[in-house]
Amino acid sequence: QRLANMYMTGDGIDADNAKAKEYYEKEAAGGWYYNLALYYADSEPADYKAAAELCQKDAEGGKDRAMAMCLLAYMTAMGEGVEQDTDAAVDWAHMALDAIGPYDDTSDDMTVNPTLYAHYILQSLGAE
Repeated sequence: QRLANMYMTGDGIDADNAKAKEYYEKEAAGGWYYNLALYYADSEPADYKAAAELCQKDAEGGKDRAMAMCLLAYMTAMGEGVEQDTDAAVDWAHMALDAIGPYDDTSDDMTVNPTLYAHYILQSLGAE
């Protein structure tokens, strides 16, 4: 994941989206689907359908369940890759909060802390 992130951002090496995708795919082969989902959601053009499918896999037992559920909540709220459904988005955010482990609350960065991400989504939807 770190190497993939470095290729995405060009941090310490030349940016290379193809290499980043290759490393995110290797990570996904090991059961960590969220980063590849995020890659698809952030790509130009975005492939929200692929991102949603990968988040579903993570939500069903992947290794980064809470973050995947947060991304699903966001995409469901926005209607990106899945049908727009505010109630379902709220449900995904609550499921993310239920799936959070003690190691998930250590950062003040919403992009890596599902607690902050889920609460942000709930606040944005007026559901907290």
